[in-house]
Amino acid sequence: MPNCILYRDVPAEDFLTAYRLHEEKSSVAYLPSDAQLRDVAFSGRQEAGGVAHELAIYLFNQYDMVRDETMAFVVIRTDRSSGKLLENTAKRFRIDLRGQKLESLYRIEPRYGLVVGLARDSVDSSVRLDRDHCYITLVLTQDPSHPEVSLLEYVDSDNRARYREIFQAANQCAPRKRGLMGFDLSKLRSGGLKGEGESPFRHEHVRYFANALRERYGLRELRISLIYKDVTEDDLKRAILDPSFGLFYPTAECRFFHSTEELLA
Repeated sequence: MPNCILYRDVPAEDFLTAYRLHEEKSSVAYLPSDAQLRDVAFSGRQEAGGVAHELAIYLFNQYDMVRDETMAFVVIRTDRSSGKLLENTAKRFRIDLRGQKLESLYRIEPRYGLVVGLARDSVDSSVRLDRDHCYITLVLTQDPSHPEVSLLEYVDSDNRARYREIFQAANQCAPRKRGLMGFDLSKLRSGGLKGEGESPFRHEHVRYFANALRERYGLRELRISLIYKDVTEDDLKRAILDPSFGLFYPTAECRFFHSTEELLA
């Protein structure tokens, strides 16, 4: 059953209250199960130097048909004027992921390096212009040869020493030769995840990160978006979350974004 439900921009307090009631009285305060929770996004305003910046954090999954496994990612995005804030946030978030037993490695992009969309500190010196927004990607793996982590073969030979330097500094290990070819993160499939396994993300993670982002990261006006898989329209009607935030999709063509190019605009 490839159907999905997308809840978009649920106020964090609404979700936290709903989840608390669900834990206390799951028979009447219904939420789809952890196994049905596929992707999560957080968005809010983070202040730095007296200026508020929009910050978005996407936790999502993608099935790789070649490797026959579901891969999980975290993408953290903000505007181009707050690149250092982005790096600090990603570093803290990676530590918090580890605290939730979700190990990760930075994806170092072959041209931009750690921060995609910013020319400074790029791998390729020919990259001179910043994009409107920038992002950092974490891949939920401990394997430096993972096909979405080890991208050295896509780097021009003149830039490989620089790539290794950035990779080593970010991940505290050297890039390793890739195994089987994986899919291209820049072009997410919009269709169903036909062979997908279970997502590593749970409702308890959503609660943990929502509280952390509000209390320790200082995000204001925090909103949460969720995508559930293998659901029916009845799940949308039964759920304790306000249905005005939700939309039922009779197919699995449901994503927060369909290409990382959208994140740079």
